[in-house]
Amino acid sequence: MEEFKKYLKMEKKSEQTINNYILAVEIYKKWLLDSTNVEFKKLIRENIVDFIFYIRKIKKSKKGLPLRAESINQYISGLVKFNEYLVETGKQKNIVITSKDKIKIQKNGINPCKVTNEDIKKFRQNILESDCRSLNNFERIRNYCLVCIMEFCRCQSIRGNQYYFR
Repeated sequence: MEEFKKYLKMEKKSEQTINNYILAVEIYKKWLLDSTNVEFKKLIRENIVDFIFYIRKIKKSKKGLPLRAESINQYISGLVKFNEYLVETGKQKNIVITSKDKIKIQKNGINPCKVTNEDIKKFRQNILESDCRSLNNFERIRNYCLVCIMEFCRCQSIRGNQYYFR
């Protein structure tokens, strides 16, 4: 593991990243020994697939909960880098784990658009005053009503004439 650590330092990885990668490899090696009674010699794709299943479905956090996707991806990142190290140093011939093995994580969307009440009022008025030839009066009123409904649906609560938006 010392050679792997030197390799990571040469790649200018942070101490935290180095520690995470080494931990991932040590956990993999322990899992391999516990599950197959075989000492680690090289990375084998079938073992990697079994290990990923293990960390996704069986391994628990310190609190007894299933591992978060971010934690699972840290293990995979460590093994990806370890696999690259083994290939570059000639200790193994093939790549058996890549970043494609990571779990896809959908982040909570953040709308970068800040819309104020004033913006909504202007937008509604622009719809009413629109001179678009392709819209007849009915369509213009319909669009205005749709914007009003969308505005209302954004409301969390109504107190008197005040709207409180999310």
